[in-house]
Amino acid sequence: MAVIFNSYPPVLQLALLTVNLNRKSLRWDLIQVDTPVNSEKISQKAYFKDRLDHQIDWYDKKSITCQKWFKRLQVIVIVFSATIPFLSGYMDENTLYLKVIVGLLGLTIAAITAILNLYRLQENWLAYRTTCETLRHEKFLFLTGTAPYHKDEPFLLLVERVEGFLSKENTNWQNYMKKSNGSDDQH
Repeated sequence: MAVIFNSYPPVLQLALLTVNLNRKSLRWDLIQVDTPVNSEKISQKAYFKDRLDHQIDWYDKKSITCQKWFKRLQVIVIVFSATIPFLSGYMDENTLYLKVIVGLLGLTIAAITAILNLYRLQENWLAYRTTCETLRHEKFLFLTGTAPYHKDEPFLLLVERVEGFLSKENTNWQNYMKKSNGSDDQH
């Protein structure tokens, strides 16, 4: 269960934990993955390794993946879009194969455009990058003892700020999902 659960985005992990509260065995597995079972406080080193660095790595990898796929698909759309007018200049009644090629290029452009809209690769790339860099920024402010972490109990402040930010990300994701599901019901 831990492998499957950890493959979800961090904000989804919290949502899954919330959704599955009534499934006691599943809930136990999820709690074992991300929550200390005992009542001891988590150490600063453990928090950095198991929570903050894990979140930074996840958002970084997802941002890179979305960026690569977005750019690859956009290049295909650009090249195919530029090819259509070029091939159209050579078409006449005897060049059926060019008509088929132009049609397939247009079909491919439409399909890729739909895929880009469906998966929102550019939006996700930018959102994941923003989250990653915000978490890194907080981490380095803390490590250097810079404001706001120059006061008493800087670790507690870091945890409050990071968890607040991640909670906000989770809320934004939930609102997006509700909006997406609501728009699907209307059509």
